Amino acid sequence: MPRVVPDQRSKFENEEFFRKLSRECEIKYTGFRDRPHEERQARFQNACRDGRSEVVSPKLDLFNSVQSSKNGAGWY
Repeated sequence: MPRVVPDQRSKFENEEFFRKLSRECEIKYTGFRDRPHEERQARFQNACRDGRSEVVSPKLDLFNSVQSSKNGAGWY
């Protein structure tokens, strides 16, 4: 899919894929699965503070690497 489409709002509101993405859903932290729960929590919190993290949405089968900047968050 091209990065820009003529009518982005219409595409976002009408396509099933984008409607699924816009719903609230559970996400899971995917890093350091071999570490204890408390360490994983600490690493996730530190990664969020640093402006980066990796999460997966089990219901949507979607993996995202999230990086934030001073102007907001970006999904990669």
